[in-house]
Amino acid sequence: MPETRADGGDLRTIRGSRQAQTSSWRAAPRRWSLLLGLVLAIAMTTVRTWDNPKDNLSHPGWRATGALNTPRAFHVAVRLTDGRVLVGGGIGSVGGVLADAELFDPATGRWTPTERLHAARSTAAAALLADGRVLVVGGFDVRFNPLRSAELFDPATERWTSAGSLPVARFSHTATALADGRVLVAGGAAGPGNPLDAAETFDPQTGLWTAAGRLHVA
Repeated sequence: MPETRADGGDLRTIRGSRQAQTSSWRAAPRRWSLLLGLVLAIAMTTVRTWDNPKDNLSHPGWRATGALNTPRAFHVAVRLTDGRVLVGGGIGSVGGVLADAELFDPATGRWTPTERLHAARSTAAAALLADGRVLVVGGFDVRFNPLRSAELFDPATERWTSAGSLPVARFSHTATALADGRVLVAGGAAGPGNPLDAAETFDPQTGLWTAAGRLHVA
């Protein structure tokens, strides 16, 4: 998927309009389409796959898969071009902000730790680039201050590198891969009661961030 976001609320089906309450989950799950219509849902250490997206969570199409190595919520996750899923950051089971990252292989159902993010971050945003790398941007740090920093994950080397800094620090924003290869980052907040209307674009060819006007509503 081109966009991930750490939202709260109910889990909604990816296809169709049905909703499923998540009262039995500790936090709102993250969910992503995998190969052949398979769906992955993650909430803390609980991970399930779903091979029938037309039905809801009570359908027997849901089945347990391998547990995360590090419990987490409010993380980012992106399906890579090879079918694996990268999960990084978030808030751990004791409330600390995480820098840990893991890779899920749907062929084996197993999670493998990979290199840690350079900065611990939660409620960040991530996008898959055209070249297969993953951009992770913003979020808040261990002191719950909004972050300007961004990082790139290369699945070929499983290493993180810096991707510069946002003009405006933010968390709970969106990150969307555009058709021309750039990534649009918009909205979010700079703190409690401080929503943002600013937007920026990231050019992976130059590594530069550029202001992209303002949203009509913060």
